[in-house]
Amino acid sequence: MVAGPSQMVRQPVTTEEHARREDWLSDSLLSGFVATVAMSVALAGAYGLANLLGDRTGNRVETWLYALSHNQITDRANDSLVLAIGLNLLLGLAFAVVYGLIEHRLPGRAGWQRGMLFALLPWLISIVFFFPVMDAGLFGADLHAGPFPVIGNLILHLIYGAVLGSLYAVDVDAWLDGSDEDHLTALDMQRDTMLGVLGGAVVGFIAGVLLRDQFTSIMNDSMTMLVGALVGAAFGGLIGSVMTEEHHDRTPPPDTH
Repeated sequence: MVAGPSQMVRQPVTTEEHARREDWLSDSLLSGFVATVAMSVALAGAYGLANLLGDRTGNRVETWLYALSHNQITDRANDSLVLAIGLNLLLGLAFAVVYGLIEHRLPGRAGWQRGMLFALLPWLISIVFFFPVMDAGLFGADLHAGPFPVIGNLILHLIYGAVLGSLYAVDVDAWLDGSDEDHLTALDMQRDTMLGVLGGAVVGFIAGVLLRDQFTSIMNDSMTMLVGALVGAAFGGLIGSVMTEEHHDRTPPPDTH
Protein backbone atom coordinates (compact mmCIF):
# COMPACT_ATOMS: atom_id res chain seq x y z
CA MET A 1 0.00 0.00 0.00
CA VAL A 2 1.39 3.38 -1.01
CA ALA A 3 1.32 5.98 1.70
CA GLY A 4 -0.46 9.22 0.94
CA PRO A 5 1.04 12.65 1.51
CA SER A 6 -0.45 12.84 5.01
CA GLN A 7 1.09 9.44 5.91
CA MET A 8 4.57 10.16 4.64
CA VAL A 9 7.18 10.31 7.37
CA ARG A 10 9.43 13.33 7.17
CA GLN A 11 13.05 12.31 6.76
CA PRO A 12 15.37 13.50 9.49
CA VAL A 13 17.79 16.23 8.60
CA THR A 14 21.25 14.84 7.95
CA THR A 15 24.16 15.97 10.01
CA GLU A 16 25.82 17.25 6.85
CA GLU A 17 23.13 19.91 6.48
CA HIS A 18 23.98 21.15 9.98
CA ALA A 19 27.73 20.89 9.63
CA ARG A 20 29.95 23.90 10.19
CA ARG A 21 30.63 25.60 6.86
CA GLU A 22 34.04 25.31 5.26
CA ASP A 23 34.71 29.05 5.22
CA TRP A 24 33.45 29.70 8.75
CA LEU A 25 36.54 31.43 10.15
CA SER A 26 37.18 33.96 7.38
CA ASP A 27 33.46 34.59 6.92
CA SER A 28 32.88 35.12 10.63
CA LEU A 29 35.79 37.58 10.85
CA LEU A 30 34.59 39.57 7.84
CA SER A 31 30.99 39.55 9.04
CA GLY A 32 32.11 40.44 12.56
CA PHE A 33 34.15 43.39 11.33
CA VAL A 34 31.22 44.87 9.42
CA ALA A 35 28.80 44.13 12.28
CA THR A 36 31.11 45.81 14.79
CA VAL A 37 31.41 48.90 12.59
CA ALA A 38 27.61 49.01 12.22
CA MET A 39 27.19 48.71 15.98
CA SER A 40 29.78 51.45 16.55
CA VAL A 41 28.01 53.80 14.14
CA ALA A 42 24.70 53.13 15.90
CA LEU A 43 26.40 53.75 19.26
CA ALA A 44 27.82 57.07 18.05
CA GLY A 45 24.38 58.10 16.79
CA ALA A 46 22.71 57.13 20.06
CA TYR A 47 25.34 59.02 22.05
CA GLY A 48 24.83 62.12 19.93
CA LEU A 49 21.04 61.91 20.30
CA ALA A 50 21.26 61.45 24.07
CA ASN A 51 23.70 64.33 24.32
CA LEU A 52 21.37 66.53 22.25
CA LEU A 53 18.13 65.71 24.07
CA GLY A 54 19.52 65.23 27.56
CA ASP A 55 19.17 67.92 30.20
CA ARG A 56 20.67 67.75 33.66
CA THR A 57 17.83 69.82 35.13
CA GLY A 58 15.03 68.57 32.88
CA ASN A 59 12.31 66.02 33.42
CA ARG A 60 12.99 62.40 34.30
CA VAL A 61 13.54 61.22 30.72
CA GLU A 62 15.79 64.19 29.95
CA THR A 63 17.89 63.55 33.07
CA TRP A 64 18.18 59.88 32.11
CA LEU A 65 19.39 60.88 28.65
CA TYR A 66 21.87 63.31 30.15
CA ALA A 67 23.20 60.61 32.47
CA LEU A 68 23.44 58.24 29.51
CA SER A 69 25.91 60.55 27.75
CA HIS A 70 27.68 61.88 30.86
CA ASN A 71 28.94 59.04 33.04
CA GLN A 72 32.05 57.15 34.07
CA ILE A 73 31.96 54.88 31.02
CA THR A 74 31.74 57.68 28.46
CA ASP A 75 34.36 59.69 30.36
CA ARG A 76 36.81 56.80 30.25
CA ALA A 77 36.05 56.13 26.59
CA ASN A 78 36.69 59.78 25.71
CA ASP A 79 39.96 59.75 27.66
CA SER A 80 41.15 56.58 25.89
CA LEU A 81 39.24 56.65 22.62
CA VAL A 82 41.69 54.50 20.68
CA LEU A 83 41.81 51.88 23.43
CA ALA A 84 38.01 51.83 23.65
CA ILE A 85 37.62 51.45 19.88
CA GLY A 86 40.30 48.78 19.72
CA LEU A 87 38.73 46.81 22.56
CA ASN A 88 35.29 47.09 20.98
CA LEU A 89 36.62 45.79 17.66
CA LEU A 90 38.52 42.97 19.35
CA LEU A 91 35.45 41.83 21.28
CA GLY A 92 33.28 42.13 18.17
CA LEU A 93 35.64 39.87 16.21
CA ALA A 94 35.99 37.43 19.10
CA PHE A 95 32.22 36.99 19.44
CA ALA A 96 31.97 36.66 15.66
CA VAL A 97 34.37 33.71 15.79
CA VAL A 98 32.24 32.13 18.52
CA TYR A 99 29.20 32.68 16.30
CA GLY A 100 30.93 30.95 13.40
CA LEU A 101 31.65 27.97 15.65
CA ILE A 102 28.06 27.46 16.80
CA GLU A 103 25.96 29.08 14.04
CA HIS A 104 25.00 25.73 12.54
CA ARG A 105 23.45 24.69 15.86
CA LEU A 106 21.34 27.80 16.42
CA PRO A 107 17.59 27.78 15.66
CA GLY A 108 16.03 30.10 13.11
CA ARG A 109 15.59 29.90 9.35
CA ALA A 110 17.04 33.30 8.48
CA GLY A 111 20.58 34.42 9.20
CA TRP A 112 19.48 37.60 10.95
CA GLN A 113 17.30 35.56 13.30
CA ARG A 114 20.21 33.34 14.35
CA GLY A 115 22.45 36.38 14.67
CA MET A 116 20.05 38.30 16.87
CA LEU A 117 19.50 35.23 19.06
CA PHE A 118 23.26 34.85 19.47
CA ALA A 119 23.61 38.58 20.27
CA LEU A 120 21.74 38.00 23.53
CA LEU A 121 24.88 36.30 24.86
CA PRO A 122 27.25 39.31 24.55
CA TRP A 123 24.39 41.56 25.70
CA LEU A 124 24.00 39.59 28.94
CA ILE A 125 27.76 39.56 29.45
CA SER A 126 27.81 43.32 28.92
CA ILE A 127 25.13 44.24 31.45
CA VAL A 128 26.09 41.60 34.04
CA PHE A 129 29.90 41.71 33.91
CA PHE A 130 31.09 44.70 31.86
CA PHE A 131 28.95 47.32 33.61
CA PRO A 132 30.09 46.35 37.13
CA VAL A 133 33.74 46.24 35.99
CA MET A 134 33.35 49.79 34.67
CA ASP A 135 31.81 50.91 38.01
CA ALA A 136 28.41 51.30 36.37
CA GLY A 137 26.74 48.75 38.64
CA LEU A 138 24.76 45.65 37.77
CA PHE A 139 22.55 46.37 34.74
CA GLY A 140 24.03 49.89 34.69
CA ALA A 141 22.11 50.93 37.82
CA ASP A 142 24.87 53.27 39.00
CA LEU A 143 24.64 55.31 35.79
CA HIS A 144 21.31 56.70 37.06
CA ALA A 145 19.90 56.58 33.55
CA GLY A 146 16.82 54.50 34.28
CA PRO A 147 16.21 51.58 31.92
CA PHE A 148 18.15 53.19 29.05
CA PRO A 149 21.49 51.41 29.65
CA VAL A 150 19.86 47.98 29.47
CA ILE A 151 17.46 48.82 26.61
CA GLY A 152 20.02 50.76 24.60
CA ASN A 153 22.63 48.07 25.07
CA LEU A 154 20.14 45.47 23.89
CA ILE A 155 19.29 47.45 20.74
CA LEU A 156 22.98 47.90 19.89
CA HIS A 157 23.68 44.19 20.29
CA LEU A 158 20.63 43.25 18.22
CA ILE A 159 21.97 45.47 15.43
CA TYR A 160 25.32 43.71 15.73
CA GLY A 161 23.66 40.30 15.65
CA ALA A 162 21.39 41.10 12.71
CA VAL A 163 24.28 42.34 10.56
CA LEU A 164 26.55 39.49 11.66
CA GLY A 165 23.97 36.80 10.97
CA SER A 166 22.81 38.29 7.66
CA LEU A 167 26.31 38.60 6.22
CA TYR A 168 27.45 35.23 7.53
CA ALA A 169 24.43 33.55 5.91
CA VAL A 170 25.49 34.67 2.43
CA ASP A 171 26.66 31.52 0.67
CA VAL A 172 30.14 31.81 -0.75
CA ASP A 173 28.92 29.96 -3.87
CA ALA A 174 25.66 31.90 -4.25
CA TRP A 175 26.62 33.66 -7.50
CA LEU A 176 28.99 31.04 -8.90
CA ASP A 177 28.46 28.32 -11.48
CA GLY A 178 29.08 25.53 -8.98
CA SER A 179 32.47 24.46 -10.32
CA ASP A 180 35.29 23.49 -7.98
CA GLU A 181 37.51 26.16 -9.52
CA ASP A 182 35.07 28.97 -8.79
CA HIS A 183 34.47 27.62 -5.30
CA LEU A 184 38.19 27.64 -4.48
CA THR A 185 38.56 31.10 -6.02
CA ALA A 186 35.77 32.45 -3.81
CA LEU A 187 37.32 30.92 -0.70
CA ASP A 188 40.72 32.39 -1.55
CA MET A 189 39.20 35.81 -2.22
CA GLN A 190 37.31 35.75 1.04
CA ARG A 191 40.45 34.75 2.97
CA ASP A 192 42.67 37.33 1.27
CA THR A 193 40.06 40.06 1.72
CA MET A 194 39.88 39.30 5.43
CA LEU A 195 43.67 39.36 5.75
CA GLY A 196 43.75 42.59 3.74
CA VAL A 197 41.20 44.23 6.04
CA LEU A 198 43.10 43.28 9.20
CA GLY A 199 46.52 44.11 7.75
CA GLY A 200 45.28 47.37 6.26
CA ALA A 201 43.77 48.41 9.58
CA VAL A 202 47.13 47.91 11.32
CA VAL A 203 49.03 49.81 8.61
CA GLY A 204 46.43 52.59 8.61
CA PHE A 205 46.60 52.90 12.38
CA ILE A 206 50.40 53.19 12.28
CA ALA A 207 50.11 55.80 9.51
CA GLY A 208 47.66 57.74 11.68
CA VAL A 209 50.15 57.69 14.55
CA LEU A 210 52.96 58.96 12.31
CA LEU A 211 50.86 61.63 10.57
CA ARG A 212 48.68 62.80 13.47
CA ASP A 213 50.53 66.11 13.76
CA GLN A 214 49.53 66.98 10.19
CA PHE A 215 45.81 66.89 11.00
CA THR A 216 45.67 68.63 14.38
CA SER A 217 43.68 71.50 12.88
CA ILE A 218 40.74 69.28 11.86
CA MET A 219 40.79 66.31 14.29
CA ASN A 220 42.45 65.14 17.48
CA ASP A 221 45.09 62.40 17.65
CA SER A 222 42.66 59.62 18.52
CA MET A 223 40.36 60.46 15.64
CA THR A 224 43.29 60.61 13.22
CA MET A 225 44.38 57.10 14.22
CA LEU A 226 40.80 55.81 13.98
CA VAL A 227 40.29 57.28 10.51
CA GLY A 228 43.66 55.89 9.44
CA ALA A 229 42.70 52.40 10.62
CA LEU A 230 39.31 52.49 8.85
CA VAL A 231 40.74 53.82 5.59
CA GLY A 232 43.55 51.27 5.75
CA ALA A 233 41.07 48.46 6.35
CA ALA A 234 39.00 49.52 3.35
CA PHE A 235 42.00 49.70 1.01
CA GLY A 236 43.45 46.50 2.45
CA GLY A 237 40.26 44.59 1.75
CA LEU A 238 40.13 45.96 -1.79
CA ILE A 239 43.77 45.08 -2.48
CA GLY A 240 43.34 41.60 -1.04
CA SER A 241 40.35 40.81 -3.25
CA VAL A 242 41.98 42.25 -6.39
CA MET A 243 45.23 40.34 -5.86
CA THR A 244 43.33 37.08 -5.50
CA GLU A 245 41.40 37.73 -8.69
CA GLU A 246 44.55 38.58 -10.65
CA HIS A 247 46.32 35.48 -9.33
CA HIS A 248 43.53 33.18 -10.48
CA ASP A 249 43.29 34.97 -13.83
CA ARG A 250 46.97 34.25 -14.47
CA THR A 251 46.80 30.65 -13.27
CA PRO A 252 46.47 28.31 -16.27
CA PRO A 253 43.50 25.94 -16.20
CA PRO A 254 44.30 22.35 -15.19
CA ASP A 255 45.16 19.93 -17.96
CA THR A 256 42.22 17.60 -18.41
CA HIS A 257 43.86 15.47 -21.09
